[in-house]
Amino acid sequence: FKAVYVSAGLQQSARPGLPGEELAGVIGWKELLDGFSAHLLGEGDAPSVPGSVIIIGGGSVAMDVASAVKDLAAEEIDLLCLESPAEMPAYHREREEVWDAGARFHTRSMPLEITAADGKVTGLKAVRIRWREPGKFVPSNAEKIEGTEYWIPGQMVVLSIGARPAERL
Repeated sequence: FKAVYVSAGLQQSARPGLPGEELAGVIGWKELLDGFSAHLLGEGDAPSVPGSVIIIGGGSVAMDVASAVKDLAAEEIDLLCLESPAEMPAYHREREEVWDAGARFHTRSMPLEITAADGKVTGLKAVRIRWREPGKFVPSNAEKIEGTEYWIPGQMVVLSIGARPAERL
């Protein structure tokens, strides 16, 4: 052979490195969806979901997470993402379904910190952004808008910003 191609895949949820990420009540999309799928197949208990869930991400997986936590009885769902609705990578139909299910969208926003009291998640601090270079929808192109910081209350944060390789295969 002249070349060997190894495609091991991305097996873990990416983490943005936010303050508060290590708190109980912060979970990656893969862990949540794996638990939900196993439950649907009769292979385990349903993941425990509190009444209010914040999802960081605007792609199709974030929409899957929103649908799953809704099915798991979350009463309030907030999605936060860098993109505007037209820029979000999730399919239009998926966004509409999640919107129609009652989720609140916080677009053109960047997460700053997961907040807590007594070791439990209480919410997420965020700031509004604008793009330095149009059409380039990546965190390094986002510019924070001074004076636009805000807080979203919530009891759980699900990180749905992509995938990364497993530390061990």
